[in-house]
This record gives sequence, structure tokens and C-alpha cells, in this order.
Amino acid sequence: ALQRFFVFEDSSTSFYSRSTLDLDEGVAAFIECLWHEGEPRYWGEDVISGLTKFVPGLKGCFNLSWSLITAWQKNELPQRCVPLDVRTFKAYCGVALHLGEPEFALLLALGYHGLLRTAEMYNINIGDMEMDIGGSTGVLTLPHSKSGTRYNIVESVVIDDCSILARWRELTAGRMPGDSIYVGGARGFRKLFDKITNMLKLPSGLLYKPYSIRRGAATTFFRIFGSMSKTCVRGRWNNERSCRIYINEAVQTMANIRFSGACTEELEHWSTSAETWFCSSV
Repeated sequence: ALQRFFVFEDSSTSFYSRSTLDLDEGVAAFIECLWHEGEPRYWGEDVISGLTKFVPGLKGCFNLSWSLITAWQKNELPQRCVPLDVRTFKAYCGVALHLGEPEFALLLALGYHGLLRTAEMYNINIGDMEMDIGGSTGVLTLPHSKSGTRYNIVESVVIDDCSILARWRELTAGRMPGDSIYVGGARGFRKLFDKITNMLKLPSGLLYKPYSIRRGAATTFFRIFGSMSKTCVRGRWNNERSCRIYINEAVQTMANIRFSGACTEELEHWSTSAETWFCSSV
């Protein structure tokens, strides 16, 4: 969080760290930038928390910044992102391939198969995947997972889709273990996702964001296996009650989505394109 702020400070004409007043104004300017760029609000909250964590004497010095956060909270509609069903998820992969972004398509597939969070997808490095000798099963380590960071553990998820693993081998051949699968970073990942959303001409008024991958994947997993416990383990939720609330809401949302005829044709076209690409690797 602080690195994002320091990058913002470097790109501006002002130096914000001369005094606590300047720093508050700088953080407030950063929050305004987040609002205009459509970035998540918690990025601003995390900057304030990070500064007061590393410099405890700054506690209580961010009155202007917190006032902007409060205004943001009041003006932001409490709308959850729409879960992606299997066809729509594949359509995203198909458009990504059309745009020449196979690594992005691979990350979406890993995210949907492994019920990954957004940051877990774009932070995947080459060395995070270990496969068995036959290449039929892989273990994807998630060093930057939300729960792992909170409880000081390293989480992982089993990948047993042969088509995904085959494309992984193809796209990572000759690359170093520390290299990122997707070099666009968090900002590039979100922008490309939004670009694909616009290209698919999905129903207006619905919020499609990268987290739609995890919401849709968890719902699909539950529908296939019919077990809340298995879904909870696969998605790495701390308790089954939270998972149940999460799934029930997503199921209801997916049931109420209606696509136009033109949109359905687009989804079918790009979904088939993605299926062909993944299956041709097996």
C-alpha cells in the first residue's frame, strides 16, 4: 500500500513528507486520484493504516484523508460484483486470446479452477507451480494469499486440469522461476479485465470485476459437488458459515441474470474459441 503511495508521490510535483500537514494533504490527493481512476477505496485506507503502523506518531494526523474516505463510503453504492458462470468465464479467456494475451487467459483459468482471489492471480510467478512427473497434477503455492499473510502460513491449491497445466508448460518454458506470469501488474490486470468486459457488451447495470472470477468459480464448484464443506476447503474460507452466505447470494444473483440474444451469441463464440485453445494443448 505504501509503495503505491510513494510511486504517486514520485510522479507529482510536490514532496509530501516535509510535515504532517503536507503528508495529510498528499494522502488526500492520492485518495482523490484513486476515486477518479476507479481504484478500490481500501487502497487509500491501507495507506493511512500503513503510515501509522510504521510511524506511530502519525496517528491522528490524517483528518483530511479520513474525511475523504468517509465521503467515499457515503457515495459508493454497496454493490457486489457479479459472479461469472462457466460460459462467461470462458468468453473472457477467448477475448483475451484474441487480444494476444494468452498469459492473462491462463491466469483467469487458474483463478476459476482454483477459486483464487484477484491478487493471488496477478501475483503468480513461474516458480509457484510444482508438477508431478507425469504433468497431470500441479500444486500452486500462493505466497501472497489473504489468509496466508494474516496467519503467517503459506497456502496452496491443487491444479488437476490437464489442459491448464499443458498451457502452463507451454507459456512458461524457458522462463525464470522468479518471473511473473503476467507482467502488467495489478493495474494492467484490472484494466484488461475491464476492456474485455466492454468488448463482450454484458448487461448494463451489472458490476463485472476481477473478483467475479472467484465468486463465479465458488458457485460453480458448489453446484458440481453439492458440498459446502468441500467448497469451503477449496476456497480457503475460515468457516463454513461465511462460505454459505457467500454462495447463497451468488447463486441467487446468477439465477437472475438475463443475456440478450446478441450477447449470448458473443459469449458462445468466444467461449468456443477458448475451449479450442485449451483443448488443443492436451
